[in-house]
Amino acid sequence: MATRVSVDQFIHRAEEVCKYALEQLETANKQESYNTTEYTDAQRLLNETYNDLQQLMLSSDKQQKERLYRMQLKIDRIQNDLILDQNNLIM
Repeated sequence: MATRVSVDQFIHRAEEVCKYALEQLETANKQESYNTTEYTDAQRLLNETYNDLQQLMLSSDKQQKERLYRMQLKIDRIQNDLILDQNNLIM
């Protein structure tokens, strides 16, 4: 069973990863190009966070799953934004 503290810590860490990814996306859009290292690092961190979230959901109660599900949706949205903008920047 996941503890309240572990879920809170995970949510905080996931928020930081999302913030970093959005910063990289904003930088890429401003420059109309992007620093490949940071951009792909943001994508990798989001993917790792998503995988960790899936594992944490397995041992969460209903209320924790709801919080984690909202974070999952946020990560999904940012991942999609990064992929779509990456395609736009390459063209």
